[in-house]
Amino acid sequence: MYCGVFVKRQMGQKITAPFCTWADASTTGNVMETDAERVDADPFSVDLEALAEKADRIRSEIKVPIGQ
Repeated sequence: MYCGVFVKRQMGQKITAPFCTWADASTTGNVMETDAERVDADPFSVDLEALAEKADRIRSEIKVPIGQ
C-alpha cells in the first residue's frame, strides 16, 4: 500500500487530498479522504499513518477471493 498527499492549485485555491492506493494480483483500490474544512491543509500536517489504517480496514472489508 502506498499513501501520499495530492496537492493541486485550482482557480487560485490550494486543494489538499490525502490518499492511499494498493494493488495485488487481481485487484486495485484507492481511498481518498476529503474534508471541506481541511481542503487547504498543510500537506505535512496530514496523518498518513491514520489514513493507512482506515484504508487497510476498508481493503480488508471489500477483499474477496477470486470466484466468489
